[in-house]
Amino acid sequence: MFLYYNLPSKLGENGFVGEKKILLAVKLIIYALYIKVTVRKKFFNLNLYFRSRRLNIEIQDLIELHLVYDIFLGGEYDMNLSNANMVLDIGSNIGISAIYFACMYPNARICAIEPDPTLFERLKRNTVNFKNVELYQCAVGGRNETLRLYRYPGSTLGASIKARKNSGDFFDVSSYDLDTLMAKLKIKKVIDILKIDAEGSEWDIFSSSNWLASMAPLIVGELHLEFRPGSNIDDFSSILKEYEVNYTTLTLNKMYIFRAVKKV
Repeated sequence: MFLYYNLPSKLGENGFVGEKKILLAVKLIIYALYIKVTVRKKFFNLNLYFRSRRLNIEIQDLIELHLVYDIFLGGEYDMNLSNANMVLDIGSNIGISAIYFACMYPNARICAIEPDPTLFERLKRNTVNFKNVELYQCAVGGRNETLRLYRYPGSTLGASIKARKNSGDFFDVSSYDLDTLMAKLKIKKVIDILKIDAEGSEWDIFSSSNWLASMAPLIVGELHLEFRPGSNIDDFSSILKEYEVNYTTLTLNKMYIFRAVKKV
């Protein structure tokens, strides 16, 4: 089954126009039910039109469909920027965020980082038609090392530095601190948008960087408290002391979406 829908070409301050938002939500719900009830294939092609581009996104389950909803409809990464030249997408997963950034900023250099080799293959397939998206298979953490990451059981949610309850298998991958990564990617100009979904590694990534405040004026991503027992958002904000940080709760005060804007 294919779902075609022409998304608005520009996201405004209030997101999508109400009627179109409701229509797409209904279509995605119908598509979700179709996947859950009738389809037994491993992958499904979700086709959308966005900013005059036809998108063909390979999805596997309802979680990935929800990611499409959050990013393209919910405005999770809508930065209200008229232009961007450099986007660093840490934790690109299957490429939904990279596709969104590539559509929003077609002249930008998009560097998509994904450590999981299985997800990386799907990332390659989903972004094959986007010439401004560069793909790198590695992890990002607090130091340069070989890192063991644990997959979330039965899901394409990103692998984490600590095993979750009933964690599935694991894999080892090269990991770099943020400053080393930027040097390897030859990023010498400002990162207009730094997006991070590192499943708990965000603490180490930010606390170990000497270049962060001078290179990344705008950061958006997920904060995972479940990997830091006893920590709270104030502890995380103290790492980003040069930024104004706002949080949106996702799940039981354990996971947040945060937006950090460098103080003037």
